[in-house]
Amino acid sequence: MCTSSILKKSTNSEPGSKATKIIHGVVITMARQIFFIFRTYLDMIIDLIYSFFWEGKRQAIPDLEKRHSILMESAVSLAAKIRNKELKSEDLVNACIERIQSVNPIINAVTDERVITNLTEEAPSGGAPKRYYHEGFNYMFALWRYWMTHETENFARMITNNTGEANFFVELAKKLVGMSNYTFAAILKLFDDQVMPKVNKEWAEKLTKELKEDLLSTLGSDGVLLFPSAPAPAPYHHSLYLRPFNFAYWAIFNVLRCPAAQVPLGLNGEGLPLGIQVVAAPKNEALCLAVAEHLGKAFGGYVPPCRVLS
Repeated sequence: MCTSSILKKSTNSEPGSKATKIIHGVVITMARQIFFIFRTYLDMIIDLIYSFFWEGKRQAIPDLEKRHSILMESAVSLAAKIRNKELKSEDLVNACIERIQSVNPIINAVTDERVITNLTEEAPSGGAPKRYYHEGFNYMFALWRYWMTHETENFARMITNNTGEANFFVELAKKLVGMSNYTFAAILKLFDDQVMPKVNKEWAEKLTKELKEDLLSTLGSDGVLLFPSAPAPAPYHHSLYLRPFNFAYWAIFNVLRCPAAQVPLGLNGEGLPLGIQVVAAPKNEALCLAVAEHLGKAFGGYVPPCRVLS
């Protein structure tokens, strides 16, 4: 009698539990769609507000002088000239510095000069590309946050040159009165490290492992992933403070320790640069760079923002 009664109760409860799961799934799906719509319109409003300020302040980038024309050459070409003693590395660095000094007041850029070695491999040819998706891409920023806590350097100490430890609340107060030595982006990182709740360890490690294993299995030894460099073209200055998580599009591949190359693909209809990331499996840097070079040539590559004087 007791067993029969329990079975009847469990049987009667199943329809209710199924209905609850269905309702829960519908609610989650609707919430995601509402969030995506909200995010889309929020981005439009942010761009509209910033356009009122920046559109009237546009300045043309200074023309590239003839003595700086070597900056139009690829890193591969410049590296070859340095190896063949056709160009001094000192002259290249000086040209970079002089160009930075002429354009930085306009674009407020942070520049890093890199030279890569020559590539002898050609971009592979094959069948049509296949779509790839993994749930881990929904949590790129959270995964990056978690793995940053495994870095050997402590960010709060590192920015003080290890002479102390920066505090978010102190630096924010100093920033508001113009006394902080750190950028607002660095202060936001302090906020993330010192104020925001920590990411669940088991969840982050499990999802990262699943994403990496699935991605590497898909790529194999001769595959690449074409991934957006950002969710939108170049934004207005400072608007990214209101959209601070967009960098997760490339930060996730630091987490996965995969080589990735940003490929310029010409300009869009508004004259803004377009690009895409090429991602390969670990130790496949040559393949990654060869595909990046091939795509750059095929789709317009880098387009200078100014005239090049001859």
